[in-house]
Amino acid sequence: MGAYNLLEAELRCPRCGTYGPADIEFVFGPLEYRTYRLGEVVNWSSRGPRHPSQPPPGGHYSGEGYAECRTCQKDYWVEITVADSVLTEVVVDPSRPGHIPDDPPPPAPSDTP
Repeated sequence: MGAYNLLEAELRCPRCGTYGPADIEFVFGPLEYRTYRLGEVVNWSSRGPRHPSQPPPGGHYSGEGYAECRTCQKDYWVEITVADSVLTEVVVDPSRPGHIPDDPPPPAPSDTP
């Protein structure tokens, strides 16, 4: 991934079920490697590279984010909501699989000695 921002939030990992802090990479707003928390304002008019190139109408936007669980090191996707330019919500997207494969199941026991 090129330039991005981070959103720090508390989420439940869809891969292992652990609830805790997550660092979520996202690529909208001014792409300046800034760390945000829910409730903070996205300054759409900041200089430099940004996506979308124009501020969204009313400061409303919905985009994806990518995270890796600190416990199981598996990845997952989230949907991030911005309302009136404020980061308001982040939810796990269960419909989108991560890139890191699940661990293979252990081999079945053999019937032969």
